[in-house]
Amino acid sequence: MLQRTSALYVDVREEIQDADIFLWEPSSTYGQLISWASKSPFCHASMAAWVTFANDKRCLLSLETQERVGGIACKVSDRVREFPGKLHWFQAVNGLDRRSVVFSFWREVVGGRYGYWNAFLAALRKMIVFRRLLKPIRDDEYRSPHPPYCSAAIARHMREAGGVDVFPGLADDCTWPVHLSQSEVYRYKCALCVST
Repeated sequence: MLQRTSALYVDVREEIQDADIFLWEPSSTYGQLISWASKSPFCHASMAAWVTFANDKRCLLSLETQERVGGIACKVSDRVREFPGKLHWFQAVNGLDRRSVVFSFWREVVGGRYGYWNAFLAALRKMIVFRRLLKPIRDDEYRSPHPPYCSAAIARHMREAGGVDVFPGLADDCTWPVHLSQSEVYRYKCALCVST
């Protein structure tokens, strides 16, 4: 069980590194269903990425893939303002090639389609009726030909580009936000809040 804490985003922004992740609490009915099905407080996952512009201004982005939108890059500051206290920052382990993970995620996910098929199969595997027919894929090397959904995309790029398996014994395409929260690869830091 997580010992939840919170911090102002402006106070911790500079501590956030490439390939750290944000796990999101639900803010919609769809998110609540994901949270309920996975028995987790989290329903969505995104990856942190620093971008430096020509004027040396740095911007922290949230790389994610969302239903009805696909792969996008948004300013973390905008996301925190939109969903205050609902983004939880998890720091990735040291020794990871963070830039390779971010570059791989950006190249393959941002601008791409959302993984509806993989999300649908993952949801079916959680339903009591289908659990015996559709067991989670345990082969770490399995790679679906379909685009990944949020947490599956993070797991895939952490393993393929970073060389780190976030949840051994479970295929990337079966990884839910709850698996990321339980992974030894990440350490919980805090919920990100805005000043009032």
